[in-house]
Amino acid sequence: MSTNNKKNSAYEYVDNGWNIFPITNGEKTPLSAALTGGSQNSTLETPLNDDDVERIWGEYPDANIGAHTGAPSQIAVIDIDIAKTEDEVKGGKRTAEQATELAKHLIAIFGETRVHQSPS
Repeated sequence: MSTNNKKNSAYEYVDNGWNIFPITNGEKTPLSAALTGGSQNSTLETPLNDDDVERIWGEYPDANIGAHTGAPSQIAVIDIDIAKTEDEVKGGKRTAEQATELAKHLIAIFGETRVHQSPS
């Protein structure tokens, strides 16, 4: 995602009522330096506003976006990592898929369980 798109996405998420926070680019840790100054809405617990987005992504344009899921934002996130080969998946396991008329279910495999996929 380009720098400008990150800021635009942050505005959109805040406008949706999501409780977001900046993430250090290339990592999965909050960019705490961006949260220590600025407006009163500069903590991980308090939702950001448009002024916060402008300040944070103006100073840290490469910051990624994290979101408090569940009750704070009323959202759930499903993170699907795509591996190029089965060997790239931890432990060589794969993900089974189950399709219905209205949905597609992905089932992560842990341990030594065998999975048989039904035809879709």
